[in-house]
Amino acid sequence: MFRTLLALPLAALTILAPPALADTCKSESFSKINAETYLAGETALLEGNAPTAIILMDLLQSRELNCYEKDATHRMKAAALLVSKDFDGALSEIRIALADLEPGSKSHSDLARNIPLIEKEMRAFKLESSKDGSANQE
Repeated sequence: MFRTLLALPLAALTILAPPALADTCKSESFSKINAETYLAGETALLEGNAPTAIILMDLLQSRELNCYEKDATHRMKAAALLVSKDFDGALSEIRIALADLEPGSKSHSDLARNIPLIEKEMRAFKLESSKDGSANQE
């Protein structure tokens, strides 16, 4: 599991940082049933199974969630999408999570810092993919 954690992109690791939500969110934990689903998704991601993590986060997002659960779920799904190279999906999840945070709060600025990291990783991936494509055409 530790080896898989090292293989996660840096942006995915910063996205997974535990949320320290602004004073507008009074919740600080998961309900039991949501915690079990979240933990299963987290375990799947750390074991290299990002598609399962995404499915489990989708399941969580279909439930009634408190503000803490919503934020953590968006972060986990963004990390799983990033590992899956779905950069647009990861950015979308980050932006949804940002919309629920108080602008200017530490949580908001910490999470917003991921956007340029993801965009940089996306550009590098596209550049590498285009190099691979042109090498295959020769």
